Amino acid sequence: MPSEVRFLVLVLLLLYCETALCQEDSKSKLIPKTFVSFPCPENNNTSELCIGNVSKEYFNSALSSTFIPAVYTTVLMLGFPSNAIALWMFCSKLRTIPTAIFNINLVISDLSFLATLPFIIHQYINGNNWVFGEATCRIITATYYGNMYSSIFFLTCISINWYLAIVHPFLYKDLPKKNIAGYICATIWLVVFLFTLPIVLLKQTYFFKELNIVTCHYVLPEETQNTNLFFYYLTFYIVCGFVIPLIITLFCYTLVIKTLHGLNAKWVGYIHIAAVVLMTFVICFAPSNVILLIHNFKQDFTGDNLYSLYLTALCLGSLNTCFDPFLYYYTYFYSKWKAQSLELESYSSLQPAA
Repeated sequence: MPSEVRFLVLVLLLLYCETALCQEDSKSKLIPKTFVSFPCPENNNTSELCIGNVSKEYFNSALSSTFIPAVYTTVLMLGFPSNAIALWMFCSKLRTIPTAIFNINLVISDLSFLATLPFIIHQYINGNNWVFGEATCRIITATYYGNMYSSIFFLTCISINWYLAIVHPFLYKDLPKKNIAGYICATIWLVVFLFTLPIVLLKQTYFFKELNIVTCHYVLPEETQNTNLFFYYLTFYIVCGFVIPLIITLFCYTLVIKTLHGLNAKWVGYIHIAAVVLMTFVICFAPSNVILLIHNFKQDFTGDNLYSLYLTALCLGSLNTCFDPFLYYYTYFYSKWKAQSLELESYSSLQPAA
C-alpha cells in the first residue's frame, strides 16, 4: 500500500505544479467545472447569457433526454424500496454495534440521495428545464452531492471498523466503540454540511433564451468559476471527499482480505464480502471523481466535453445505492448463518463421543 499512496501523492503534486505554473501566465485561466455560460456576443443586453455548441448538443442529445433519466429512474425504483427495507431491518433489531450504526447512517444517506432523483429526472425529461425554483435547486443540488460524499465517508468508516475488528481484534475489543461511532457519524454530517455550504450560497439557476430553458447547476457563468478560490475549494472537496477515503479503504480491505485469507476456509464468505465492497467503492465512485479531478487541474482546455462525461459517470455511480442494500442483506444473513454454524459446532464438540 505505501507504494500506491506515494504514487497518488506524486500525481497530485505534479498536477498542482502544472496548475501553478500555468497560472503564472496571464493568458492562462482555469476552465469552468460545469458547462460554461457567457454574455451573448450579438446582444447589447449584457445580462442575457449564452452557452457553447457542445453544451447545446448535450442538452439536445439522447444521452441527456433518454439514457441518464432512464438510469436514474431504474436506480430510484430499485434503490428506494430496498434501502427502506434495510433501514427497517437495522432499526427493528435495535443493534448498537458500530457496524450497524454506520450502516444505518449509510442507508439514511442513500435514501436522502434517492429523494433528490425525482426532481432531477423531471428536469431531464422536461427538456433539461428546471421548474422548481432557485431555492429548491440549491437544496436538491447540495443534498445530491452531499449525500454522495457522505456515503463515501460511511463506507470508509465501515472499512476501518472491519480492519480493526479483524486485523487488530484485541485493540478493537478495548475501544469504546458505541460512543466513538456516534461521534464519528455526527462529525461526518457536519463536515458534509460545510462541504456543500458553497453550493447553497451560490446562485444555481439561469435562463437561456436560445434554448428556452432554465438550468439548475449544470451551467454556471464563467466568471463565477474562474477564481482561485473555486479551484482550491474543488481540490479540497475531491481530495478529502474521495482520494483520502479511497486510500484508507484500499488499505483496510487489502489487509482484511490478506488476514482472512491466512485463516481457514470458514471465513471465505467474509473475504467475498470485503472484495465486493471494495470493487463497488472503486467502480461507482472512482470514474466521476477521477474525471472531476483531471478537469479541475486542466488549463486552457475545452471543458464541456469532459463535463458531459462527468455527468454520465456521476449517473452510473448512483447505482451504488442499489448495490448497498444487497450487501447489507448478504452480510446480515451470512453472519447469522455463520454464528449458528459456530454455535452448532461448539455444541457438537461438547457432546461425549459415542
